[in-house]
Amino acid sequence: MYISPCFDFGIFAQMFSSMRRTGLPVTTCERDLPLSHFAVHLSFVYYLLLPFTYIFKDPSFLNVAQAVVLASGVVPLYLICREKGLSQNVTLAMAIVYIFYPALSAGCFYDIHENCFLTPLILWLMYAVDVDSTVGIFLSAALVCAVKEDAPVYVIFICIYMFFAKKKILKPAILLAVCVTYFLLAIKYLDTYGDGAMMYRYSNFSAGDGTMRDIVKTVLANPGYVFLQCLNAEKLEFALKILLPLGFLPLISRKYHNYILLGPFMLINLMSYYPYQHSLDFQYNFGPAALLLYLTAENLSQISVKKRPLAAALCAALALLGGLCFVGHRTTYISYAEKTADTVAAIEEVVEQVPEDASLSAATFLLPHLSDREILYQVNGRLYETEGRTEYVILDLRYEEFASLYPIYDEAGYETVFFNPGAAVLLRCPFYSGGVQGEG
Repeated sequence: MYISPCFDFGIFAQMFSSMRRTGLPVTTCERDLPLSHFAVHLSFVYYLLLPFTYIFKDPSFLNVAQAVVLASGVVPLYLICREKGLSQNVTLAMAIVYIFYPALSAGCFYDIHENCFLTPLILWLMYAVDVDSTVGIFLSAALVCAVKEDAPVYVIFICIYMFFAKKKILKPAILLAVCVTYFLLAIKYLDTYGDGAMMYRYSNFSAGDGTMRDIVKTVLANPGYVFLQCLNAEKLEFALKILLPLGFLPLISRKYHNYILLGPFMLINLMSYYPYQHSLDFQYNFGPAALLLYLTAENLSQISVKKRPLAAALCAALALLGGLCFVGHRTTYISYAEKTADTVAAIEEVVEQVPEDASLSAATFLLPHLSDREILYQVNGRLYETEGRTEYVILDLRYEEFASLYPIYDEAGYETVFFNPGAAVLLRCPFYSGGVQGEG
């Protein structure tokens, strides 16, 4: 439908194309220059998907893969429920909760992100903790840390939980030390050799962009301020959308150490001023949601056997209702695809005009479909002075902001070589060798 943007789908589409060619996650469209994605985020877990992209090369596979990865989390959740002695019916209800939980399903509509791996991997880690599997604990923890530079935070909270809930010392102590070390080294690497850790998302806890040290100091010195940042109206509404489909069970427990696992929900979703981190529509919920689902199963197991089926059925009903309310409207994409079929066909006709080996600048919604090339930049009116470095430019004529760039590219030495009502191909004049094609 040509409605997935460069940020972030186009970035990952080009990244996987580069990984297939060279094994390296190099992109040009992420920061407007050739750069490894690992200079922005340390997401080594993406290599788990790489073998499948040799078979399914279409970028749309990545979005399908995200849904499959997320769906796989129901397996460790099932095992967790059975390990906690929940009946088949209660376990089935938890599976329904998982499938319709809007904190997971809604995030799938903003294209693939590495965070999708957090949900199943954290649940596998919690299962390993429950059954006290040393290999499972360390392997799952390593995979969680490979998702992103900030992913060790989840393992750190789980280690603290293990101290108090499982009365373990050696394993969580070793794991905690390793994860803290890796986290600090990852942040140091990004700050020194990469694009910098995104600590600005917590600048509400420090002066300016601040540093992690400033943020930690503020949190320890003024916990009241932390709760104030977590409890404004916008974030309370978001918390309601996250917790209501779970029947608020993550908050209902007589075991105080269970509340430790709420830490990532506060840290990732509620403490940051960054609006996308407390929105249902983005990927930042995938990690905290795993621990909230675990707590739901854990706290269900603390309810009397007679009351469990009712509580589980209530959660399933609330999750189903939440999914319909917060995700159900997405079915409009189906009718949108039908209505725009002719426009999409026109755009595809234009896209096919660009040679596969040519350097290219493309409008944001066209870029992902052209991602299988080495030199690819996003068309951006604010960066027009740098766009002359590519042979071709494709403008998306559905939107005035791109159509209005015609004069800019005319001054930059480009001429239109193909266009129709959907899009236009422009060629840099030194390479131009023919008249305008397409509709007049």
